[in-house]
Amino acid sequence: MAAFVAVLRTLKNRAELRRHTPITPLWSKATRWSSTFMMLESYVIIRGAIQRTLETCNSVCKELQEDTMSMSAVCVLLDRMTEIYPVSQEYLLPDFHIVHSPAFESISWIMTTEAVPTPLSLNANLENSLPWRQSCFKP
Repeated sequence: MAAFVAVLRTLKNRAELRRHTPITPLWSKATRWSSTFMMLESYVIIRGAIQRTLETCNSVCKELQEDTMSMSAVCVLLDRMTEIYPVSQEYLLPDFHIVHSPAFESISWIMTTEAVPTPLSLNANLENSLPWRQSCFKP
């Protein structure tokens, strides 16, 4: 796109472009701050809403980390979050598929299936899930 605009800036092409439209290509200037200023201005306008949203989400995260939280309290808390933020509802569905990494998936599977995972079993599963890093995992 930059090459195309550079071609349009030549005198002959610029004159032809003016015959068809009053719009002219902007000169590339390192000191052009208008887009940065507009982005910062929009951030300043919505900063309060962003902070309130983050405070709500952080308080929910802190509550979920408490040892005294029961499953019913977690359900009530997450239902309340989906009422406040309907966008989050699809992420809380029981069939929502989130894969962080193959290693994470294999470790979480081990943690749920084995009573007490041993370091050797964790190491073996990591080797199988990450074949390109086999040299990192030595028993």
